[in-house]
Amino acid sequence: MTAAAAPSRSTGQRGLLPWVLPLAVAFALRCGAGFLVAPTDQGLRGFDFYGYMADNLVGGRGLRWAFYEGLGWKYANRAPLYPLLVAAVRWVFGTPARTVLIVAQSLVGSGAVACTALLAFRWGGRRAALVALWIGALWPYSILADTGLVEHVVYAPLCILAAWAAASASDPAPLGDRRALRAGLLFGVATLARLTFAVTTPLLAFCVLRRQGLRAALVASAAMALVLAPWVARNHEAVGHWTLGTDSGRALWVGNSAITYEKYPAESIDEGERELFRRMDPALAAEIRGLASEEVAQDARFREIAVAAIVADPLGSLVRAGRRMCALWSVVYNPGPTSAAKLAIYAASFCALLLAACAGIAVQPRMRADLPVILSFAASFTLVAAVFWGQPRYLAPLHGLGVAAGAAWVARRPGRSGSVAP
Repeated sequence: MTAAAAPSRSTGQRGLLPWVLPLAVAFALRCGAGFLVAPTDQGLRGFDFYGYMADNLVGGRGLRWAFYEGLGWKYANRAPLYPLLVAAVRWVFGTPARTVLIVAQSLVGSGAVACTALLAFRWGGRRAALVALWIGALWPYSILADTGLVEHVVYAPLCILAAWAAASASDPAPLGDRRALRAGLLFGVATLARLTFAVTTPLLAFCVLRRQGLRAALVASAAMALVLAPWVARNHEAVGHWTLGTDSGRALWVGNSAITYEKYPAESIDEGERELFRRMDPALAAEIRGLASEEVAQDARFREIAVAAIVADPLGSLVRAGRRMCALWSVVYNPGPTSAAKLAIYAASFCALLLAACAGIAVQPRMRADLPVILSFAASFTLVAAVFWGQPRYLAPLHGLGVAAGAAWVARRPGRSGSVAP
């Protein structure tokens, strides 16, 4: 090896460290938070049904769980990706594998930081990506979300990747079909993390259509369908219907019932649902529970009840839709009760998120070009809340977008030399 070659290796190591260090910090902080907030050896917070699904799968009983209120076994009313992650960990390490689950979630959460840096690089270049790595590693709300918000630990990074892919597929550049294919595959995977993402995908496909034409939009749609096809086929085998999910009817009923709002949003939507069942006409309750073995039919019956209630009180339904949207975008974390520290962390993170998004859009032309993609996320998440229900944790993926936007804004500020980063 020549003398001239040695500095090259040293320079390469120094060049890698700024990228690796924030990811290591992100992992360490998430591990620490996970061990602090997981209250028992039964697993992390929020595993009550995802953990059961995973355990049933590992035990050879299939990806299913016994629904509360005597509604029967459910096979298709939750997205499969997160319980598959839990099942994989428990299959290898046993149940409950609390320590390994925390480490696994922390690794995924650290990966989400890297996804945010990828989007920031698109919007503001290398400097923005480095800033995004550090902000994402230290972002307090994401640290908590990555260790206790069930499917959001996988859903949030997939949303960020889907946003990046949709924006990239919209670029007027060569390889349009390949980029559209990549975008569609990510749309499908994100939907398997949380089924309501299916509402976002038409808007993202329209962004591709608007910039690249019908062919690219069709390629993206076909790729998404390809990803979802095995899940839909599995549901047909399990419940006898070609369906993506089977929980829209019950969610519509809970979210649009006046009784729910005696508890929600100050308390959990689950408390509102319990009150609904307590007051349900016994004959109707018996009918619903009588459909326990017919998952699709039961959900359809819930939908009929919900639609009838909406038609009977359209003004009240509109007011409740407004309350659901306000609960989603509230600066005050809900549902309660919760600690003052958590309220402060969320309020500060949320306000910083909005300011970062506005600042980034104001100074970065690339962000303004990608504004339709950003608005697609905000609009679709709000629409889901308006129809069903919302609470701040459903905005967890948007925190990553906000971090990337803030990093893009920082990248436009003068450096030590006085110049602005490209």
